Amino acid sequence: MLKRIFSLTRVLIKTNIGAAIAKQTVGKRKIFTILLLVFAYGYLIFIAGAFSYGAITTLMVVNQHSAFISLICLINIVSSLFETFITSSNVLYLSKDNDYLLPLPFMPFEIVASKINTLLTFSYFSEVFFGLIPLIVYGYLTKASLLFYIFVIVVLIVIPFVPVFLATLVIMIVMLFVNMSKHKSLFQTIGIIMVMVTTMSISIFMSNNASSQQDLLIVLNKVNGLAQSLYPYFPTLKFASEALINTSFVSLFLLILISAVSYVVMILVSNKIYFKGVVGSSSTGSYSKKKVDKKDFVKGSLVVRYVAKEFKCLIRKPVYFTQCVLPSLMLPAIMAFTFSQVAGGIDKLANDSSQITIFDIGGQVTFSVLVLISIFMSMYTYISITAVSRDGGGALFMKYIPIPFYQQLIYKCVPDILLTFIPNCIMFVFVSILLKFPILPVVLALVIFAIFAIGRSFFGIIIDCKNPKHNFTSEYQVVKSNPSIFYDIAYNFVLLIPSVLSLIFLSDLPLMVVFLINFLIHGALSFGLYKYIENKDFELAQKIY
Repeated sequence: MLKRIFSLTRVLIKTNIGAAIAKQTVGKRKIFTILLLVFAYGYLIFIAGAFSYGAITTLMVVNQHSAFISLICLINIVSSLFETFITSSNVLYLSKDNDYLLPLPFMPFEIVASKINTLLTFSYFSEVFFGLIPLIVYGYLTKASLLFYIFVIVVLIVIPFVPVFLATLVIMIVMLFVNMSKHKSLFQTIGIIMVMVTTMSISIFMSNNASSQQDLLIVLNKVNGLAQSLYPYFPTLKFASEALINTSFVSLFLLILISAVSYVVMILVSNKIYFKGVVGSSSTGSYSKKKVDKKDFVKGSLVVRYVAKEFKCLIRKPVYFTQCVLPSLMLPAIMAFTFSQVAGGIDKLANDSSQITIFDIGGQVTFSVLVLISIFMSMYTYISITAVSRDGGGALFMKYIPIPFYQQLIYKCVPDILLTFIPNCIMFVFVSILLKFPILPVVLALVIFAIFAIGRSFFGIIIDCKNPKHNFTSEYQVVKSNPSIFYDIAYNFVLLIPSVLSLIFLSDLPLMVVFLINFLIHGALSFGLYKYIENKDFELAQKIY
């Protein structure tokens, strides 16, 4: 039984992650892709290590470094929770492998266990950066014993269990009722949005009630006080934190026990409700076909109709909506809420201490930090990098309709540009008003970010044309199993460099000088990518067939 579960888990993980990369990378391209992956993950490891080193050394000065462990445990729990909400509907319901698994001689609980194991594996990938690297740095700086590192491995293995199971259970309950509806795809999308909104509302409620305004200073001044105030809301956070802080075998045992019991309960419960929701669900999430009428062909702006067609594809397909559109809307909202909480805490501290000032920094620093954050946040918008692949075999018609090919590529970039820029723009205006940033650096940062968003979209559509993924078995593979996304991430990493250099080496220069340097770099790159699309459209169309 266990062997069958592990074998099926391995196949599902390979199907969702490894198969597409291995299939599309041969020869020199395979070597380049491996080097790109090494660069991307190496960069993330460096960022995680550098941030952890700075945070730990700062906390050690005031003898509060143990709070870092609770913070890391909390980050991994929340990360697993949100990541599972985003991916679980696709892995469990909208994947085409359900069409092949259900007729096979597998026991229902074997399929359920394998699917849940796949979701856990996704959480482990993010734990490398959010958990393993920071805790290794912590152990090095505090000269921890070998036992601490053993505890780290065990805790990171079991800590995603409860949040993954809670998120999966919510999705299963929602999909159980969704499948009873006639318009499954519409209600799948609405159901996922409702889950996201509910989760964020619960998080906001918890944050507002974790500590009152009167107790804020007491909580922050108490060693590990902030994390301890959140213990009641996350059952496993207390045991995970105490197991690592005190290398407590009792806390580690209780953490493993709770996780094991939740695993068994989750398998038993999902075995009862999962297949009622999955049978009859659409693997592609498409709407039922509509009869075409002459009145559907209306006159109007070609640009507007083409862009509207792209937006309809993104919104109507639950997989594309959850993987491409929803992150670009959620992350700015989460960031705005986080900044609002920080601002509230700083205002309270400022009222109680005359030595604290609110963000008394120069305009050049404000400009560089805002550009840096906006570029980093746009890393999760995968619209232009999948724009051609999302059409599947229908992308061939791009060569035959009476619209220049390069214009079609530009039109396909418009949703990416809008969904990258507008939510972040609203978020930064809100945060700037809240934190009382000067107007000029905020406006200039938004100008640079708008130019960056245009260039990033052009780069993504070029990469997708050079390596389209038309022959997919599941729409989920277009996003999560698409190796081209790593090129998109690498582009963001490279474009972070001007802002980092501005922040480190150009902090003494006037704001307008720094703005002009960034404007020339981003503007030249975006214009060059546009000219490439315009002049090389015939070459870009060669691999679309």
